[in-house]
Amino acid sequence: MLVVVIVVAALLAGGAVVASIQLGSSRSADVSKTSMTATYCAEAGLAAAIPVIAANHALWAVNLCTTRPFSTCAQPALLNAAAFEHDLDGDGVADVEVVIADNDDEAPNNITVDVDQKLFVVARCLKFPDADREITELVDFSGATPIRQLYLRTK
Repeated sequence: MLVVVIVVAALLAGGAVVASIQLGSSRSADVSKTSMTATYCAEAGLAAAIPVIAANHALWAVNLCTTRPFSTCAQPALLNAAAFEHDLDGDGVADVEVVIADNDDEAPNNITVDVDQKLFVVARCLKFPDADREITELVDFSGATPIRQLYLRTK
């Protein structure tokens, strides 16, 4: 009888360990999926905002983020217009927030003035608060179409 109880207890303990490992693996996969989706959300916001930013060059000076880090800035008024869609999935809730900031293009640096038509465009995904994703990209607006630069930073 004692042997049977020991065997059953061992089997139950083994089953609990296997279940725990499986739950941890499922949680890890869910976190990974959410992180990737949040990154895609930020990238989509960036892509949607760039044409609006390019079309509103005259408004850049009053809309530049003047503090660092960029996450402390509020979204500029030029991106609150109907031309920029914040709701990427159609559920009526804003999914992305975008700010613009000047690059270090003058000497001495003045983050309130742009002289070379290159801006940091920073997109933050709001849809997944547990997976905070922010993409910063340097965009050159000096030509006919915006050129997305190699500088890319994700958070």
